[in-house]
Amino acid sequence: MSLGENLKSVRLKRGFTQEQLASAVDVNRVNLAHYESGRKMPSVAVLTEIANTLDCSIDGLLDRCKYIRKD
Repeated sequence: MSLGENLKSVRLKRGFTQEQLASAVDVNRVNLAHYESGRKMPSVAVLTEIANTLDCSIDGLLDRCKYIRKD
């Protein structure tokens, strides 16, 4: 899966709307939608904030490993 697909999957599993996650990591909702669709890539700083907010690893979001914490 791509970063965008993983991001959307984890966001939904954690119960966040795009608006809620965007607000939590201080990005525009449209940019978050672009990250999920693969039209844009987040900066390392934003990716770190997203991973921290969703309580998952950056490697998991990037599909560098098959483990994303489910709890």
